[in-house]
Amino acid sequence: MNNLPATTTNDLTNRDRVAIALGIPDTGTPWMDNMIRKSNRRQAATQILAGMAAQVGHGIQLSSAAIAGMVENSERLANAMLEAVDEEE
Repeated sequence: MNNLPATTTNDLTNRDRVAIALGIPDTGTPWMDNMIRKSNRRQAATQILAGMAAQVGHGIQLSSAAIAGMVENSERLANAMLEAVDEEE
């Protein structure tokens, strides 16, 4: 079903554990670094979407298209933000 190697917690190095805990894709293992990046994008998009929703205000009805647009924008902003961070590293 997936191409991830079967490992246990005991197989993680201290570097792996720190990278995972800090959300820094610098384990040296491509599949693990990609998972950290994916998690960072999801977290950033969630925070951006929460900020957008807070700006809308209380009691305002949004159409499903407006909500879908907010989700799409939050994902796009998260990707752009994290790509900029990756470029600086």
